[in-house]
Amino acid sequence: AGMRFLQDTVADPSEHPASSVGMRPAPASGTHRGLWQRLPAAIGRELGRPGSRSPFDRALTAHRELAFTTVPLGALKAIGASRPRRTTVNDVLMAIVSGGLRSWLGASAPRLRAQIPVSLHHRDDGPAVGNRDSFMNVDLELRASDPLIRLDRISAQTRAAKQADDAELMYDLMHAIGQLHPLGGLPSVSAMLERVESSAREFSVAISNVPGPRSELSVTGRRVAQLVSASEPGMHHALRIAAISHGDSLGIGFCTDPTAVSDIAGLADAVEKAYRELQQASR
Repeated sequence: AGMRFLQDTVADPSEHPASSVGMRPAPASGTHRGLWQRLPAAIGRELGRPGSRSPFDRALTAHRELAFTTVPLGALKAIGASRPRRTTVNDVLMAIVSGGLRSWLGASAPRLRAQIPVSLHHRDDGPAVGNRDSFMNVDLELRASDPLIRLDRISAQTRAAKQADDAELMYDLMHAIGQLHPLGGLPSVSAMLERVESSAREFSVAISNVPGPRSELSVTGRRVAQLVSASEPGMHHALRIAAISHGDSLGIGFCTDPTAVSDIAGLADAVEKAYRELQQASR
């Protein structure tokens, strides 16, 4: 919705249609058959493997600090194409973020999991369709020193989650439990599950990636050289990472509360260095 607003309202008119952000083909008939039978395995993958105590599990104040870096989108695609199994741009993004976090946090980097927002919208959804957003949780493999091993392990996790429809299953679970009513003043099942899902042990950092305009963008006749984005950190998740593509670049934004997490510019530099190391290793 934000990308459509940018292209329809803020940017100058363009011949190119807005990016189909998060759009997927409509599911084939029978795709959801047996979803509930597969739910226990999905819960085990997404919520049953908590990570270490998160270094970002901190209280927040009103202060914010931002840092940004940009990497070539075409190079990320080339890195993904170089691997023996299908590897997406998002897998490569998570791998370079992982490499940056590993360097930035030092040798004692804990086992961190990332929550990846997933849009479940389909291309034939009408304008009246509300949000259909879910997630998957991925181990960032910080303990792997080889950047290619780190990438392949991350890609294997996302591939398995997609093949098993984990994001769809978790959406269905949250939606179904949300219809239940609390009994006798006890907390609702939905509230308890939400506390588990949003726990700092279930995921340490959220990493989002939104496809932006694929062609040149201008505002009041001036060309936009670069797009970056920033998303608010949340309670117990004092670091938030958000990426947005524009043409052949991917802008990565880091947002934190500096009273909770310092040297965010150092993390941006470490992620850029991790990109260069991964690119060199993939040649």
